[in-house]
Amino acid sequence: MTVPIVDQIRRAFDEWTNHWNSGDTAAYLDAYLDSSDTRYVSGKDIVLRGKDAIVQHFVSRGGAAGRLSLINFEVEPMSQMDALVFGQYKLRVGIGSDGDGGGGSGDESATMTHTGCFTVHVRRQVDSTWKILSDHSC
Repeated sequence: MTVPIVDQIRRAFDEWTNHWNSGDTAAYLDAYLDSSDTRYVSGKDIVLRGKDAIVQHFVSRGGAAGRLSLINFEVEPMSQMDALVFGQYKLRVGIGSDGDGGGGSGDESATMTHTGCFTVHVRRQVDSTWKILSDHSC
């Protein structure tokens, strides 16, 4: 039985989110297509092209930290190979703690929550995995 595209992509995003939440920056960044055409846009002034630039950006910010969750997740397949994914994210980060989003000592005032929206273009690869070709998160 073939798994529907929407379910395949949801599973891929769940896997990537789990990598982020476990602090595995390298595994999280493996979600991005290894290409000079891969794009990442964030906020008002970050526009990056190429996986190497995206990796450098995330590493320079300390990598995967905090607790990431995705809400209002929608997948719109464009073909058997491409889809657009829309949604919102919530990132809870501990301040002065181990970055697990728990504030270290259980002090809720020691956490900060970032929220935003994203539009991601994913493309199915020859091995049937999905990779991010373009990520606009704000």
